[in-house]
This record gives sequence, C-alpha cells and structure tokens, in this order.
Amino acid sequence: MIPEDLLERGLISAADSYELPPESLDELRELLTPRAPRRLPRPHLSRRGWLATSAAALVSLIVAALALGSSSSSSHNSNERFATSAPSISNGTSVESGSVAGAGAPAGIPAPAAGALVAPGGAAGAQGSIGSQRSVAAPSLPTVDTSKVVKTGEMDLQVDKGQVPNILNRVMGIATVVQGYVSESHTDEGVDPSGLVTLRVPVGKFETTITQIRALPAKVASQQISGTDVTSKYVDLQARVTALQATRSTYERLLSRANSIGDILSVQTRITDVQTQIEQLQGQLRVLDDQTSYGTLTVTVDQKAAPAPVVKQHHQSGMSKAVHRSVDRFVNGIEAIVGVIGPILLVLLVVGLGAVVLRVGYRVVRRQLV
Repeated sequence: MIPEDLLERGLISAADSYELPPESLDELRELLTPRAPRRLPRPHLSRRGWLATSAAALVSLIVAALALGSSSSSSHNSNERFATSAPSISNGTSVESGSVAGAGAPAGIPAPAAGALVAPGGAAGAQGSIGSQRSVAAPSLPTVDTSKVVKTGEMDLQVDKGQVPNILNRVMGIATVVQGYVSESHTDEGVDPSGLVTLRVPVGKFETTITQIRALPAKVASQQISGTDVTSKYVDLQARVTALQATRSTYERLLSRANSIGDILSVQTRITDVQTQIEQLQGQLRVLDDQTSYGTLTVTVDQKAAPAPVVKQHHQSGMSKAVHRSVDRFVNGIEAIVGVIGPILLVLLVVGLGAVVLRVGYRVVRRQLV
C-alpha cells in the first residue's frame, strides 16, 4: 500500500505539468479519503399505513378464533355422539342389544356380544329374546344411618276428676304397643290424685308415641321435647377403644417374649390397666347405645283444679263511700301518731331507767363512804 505522503508528492509533481485550479488538489484529497457508510433512513408509516396494519392484525385474530372454535365444537359433537352411542348403565336406562353390537359403536372400542347384559341387576321384564329392549339397573348401595341422637321429652296432662288412674293405664298401654317399656311409675291417690310414668320407647317411634298420647281425652298443659346429637362422642369412644385394643395386643406380644419375673409383672400390670380402660369405654358405649336406641318420655297426669270462687263485689253508694273513706283516714292518722310517739316513748323509758340506776348507785356508794 502506497503511503499517503508519497502519493501526495507524486500527485503534486504530476500536477505541476498541468494547469489546474488551486482547489483541485483539495477535491482530489477529499475523494481519496475513505468515508463512513451512510445510514439508510428508517421507513416511516403514515397514519393510513398504521390503520391498515392494525386492521390486518385484527382480522387475523378473528379468523384464528373462529378456526379454534369450530375445531373444539366438532370435538365436542364427536364426544356427544360417542356418549349417545355408548350403552348406559344407570338405573332405569334401557339398552338395546342391537344398538350395542351394531355399527353405532365408535371405532377402536370392541362392542359387547349380542344379548349380553351390560350392567348387573336388570328389571323384572329383562328376560326376553335377543334384540329386544332390556331394562338395566345398577345395584343400589344400602343406606347406613350412623347418627346417634338422644331423645327426651316431658308431657303434663290434666284430666277430669277420677280419670287419673285410667289415663295412666292407657299411657302405659301405648308404651307396650310401640314395643317400649315402663321404667318408672308413681301414683298419688290423695285428695288431689296425680301420677307420673316414665316410658322408654324406640327412637324411631318416639314421635308416634307423643301423637298417640296427645290423642287421649286429656288436656296437654305443657310439652317439652329435646334431642342431643352424640355421634361425635360415640365415634371418639370407638376410636379410643380400637387404639387401646391395639396397645393391649402389643403388650401381649411383649409378655410372650418376657423372660424375667420383673418384666412379666411389669407388662402384666400394663395389660391390666389397658384392659380396665377398654372396659370403661365399652361401658360408656353401651350406655350411649341404650340412650340412642330408646327415647325417654316422662308423662305427668294431674286432676284439673276446681275453679276459684268468684267474689261478688258490692257496689257502695256515695254516702257509704264517704263514711268508709273517713274511717280509713282516721285509722291512718292514729297509726301515724302511734308511729311518731313510739320512738319518743322508747327514749323516755330508757332515760328513766338510767336515772333510776344512777340514783340507786349513788345511795349505795354514799352509805359505804359513811
């Protein structure tokens, strides 16, 4: 590469033979000097171009949404067709063997054999020829009532005179009819006869018993019914019994492996303690079972009280009212005077007694001094 100073001297010597204007050398030097590449201006979109671009993007989004929606709709329709063509096993749904084994089954899923039952437990009319309509019902699970509720109640009956023993006997008869029993009975045959009977009736017939008692020829003066849910307590007791039984089994295995007398006695003591706790909890469970199996209803039978005599009021005339009013005021005035004089008399009495005591004491002391 030729140095710039050498090139410049050569160009000057060559230029001496030509008549060039003085600014030619500067122009030539400027042409030979390397220049930086020029940056192209950025394209600038007008407002109309931006609007066109935005409209194109919006149309693209709408087209894409419509395409995705149509695809999902077609897949949903295919699923519905598959669900319609598939055999139903719900309760009371009829299935035709021809539609199951025919071309209605979706591809890739083997169809059941013609005449075969799709679900167990068909209806009464399910025994027919192949291809006839079958009624298939799924077996229903038995419902288990795990709730534990203690029901108690009190009723107060009022009967006519002489009907207390009869109503008590009928109440006890109702308990026998509903397969219950009488746990307590008390009768008072005095001037005002009364009776009390405590019934234990099955919980399922507790409300029926109350209805039958209310139908007796007696007036229900009061009634109170309550129910207490002890399900959580019952479940907790069962869990504790299960845990203690597992602990007892562990101690029994340790007892079979014990060698020394001390170990045997220690493990046996623990087994006894655990067994005692188990028996206590099982006793509580038995009590809860009895309370939740039989409700307690206390019925009190009383004789209706005789109506109170009506006091006749005598209407007084104007003069009679004035005389009575004057007498009442006089009596009230005497009572007021006595009420005021009473404390004064009490003070005078105390002062007089004090004076008498001082006088007597003065005489006694004077005699002793003389």
